[in-house]
Amino acid sequence: MKIKVFSFNLRCENIEDGINNLPNRTGRILELLNREKPDIIGFQETKEMARAWLSANLGDYTILGCGRLKGFVGEGITIAYRRDKFDIFSFNTEWLSVSPSVQESTYGGDQSECPRVLQYATLIPLDGSEPFAFFNVHLDHIGKEARKFGAMQTLQRILEQPYRFILTGDFNCGPDEGAITIIKECNARKIKDLSDGLGLTFHGWGKSDDHPRIDYIFSDFEQYENVHIIEDEHPGGIYYTDHYIVSAEIEI
Repeated sequence: MKIKVFSFNLRCENIEDGINNLPNRTGRILELLNREKPDIIGFQETKEMARAWLSANLGDYTILGCGRLKGFVGEGITIAYRRDKFDIFSFNTEWLSVSPSVQESTYGGDQSECPRVLQYATLIPLDGSEPFAFFNVHLDHIGKEARKFGAMQTLQRILEQPYRFILTGDFNCGPDEGAITIIKECNARKIKDLSDGLGLTFHGWGKSDDHPRIDYIFSDFEQYENVHIIEDEHPGGIYYTDHYIVSAEIEI
């Protein structure tokens, strides 16, 4: 069974984005998703408005996720999967910290004031293929050590479960930084950076052309193809988001 996976930093609604504030982008985003029909999407940067919009408009998908602040509100990350392709066995959200079950907890140290979360689901393909785990993460934008700890926690969860996996995320660091090498150099699994070789993925509404790739898809599935960024013609100056979406087709 071949599935299409997106890693998609949606960019929270922010009035300072002007014409690219999220309510102005939703029409283009919906047209893209209806055309591309990804089977699973790992979204980063989703607040209440975005989660409600996704639930209301992606009728073929189950939407999983919550905010990272106390009371499960505010910015978070979200998984969307097609109900005609998968059933769900389990789903978890935890904070990237030494106390993963404590809401709003962080590693401290060089981490920003923003809590960060990891989410993961065990999905059962309806065609009878083996179950697999889908992980989604958004690492800290300031702390290098916090990103390393977040990568280690993510890797630990991957290794604790028995299934093959797919990991999407905005790692907020380039391919040669510590958080990425922690994932790629794991000896317990043959983990591949499916997005290896792609160019920049953060463009800042077309203002940045020299930022390293920070959005990734990792997996231990052996067969994959057509890994690319989704081109964005931004008609009228309206983009899908301030990142390029990373897409991959994976044989599970």
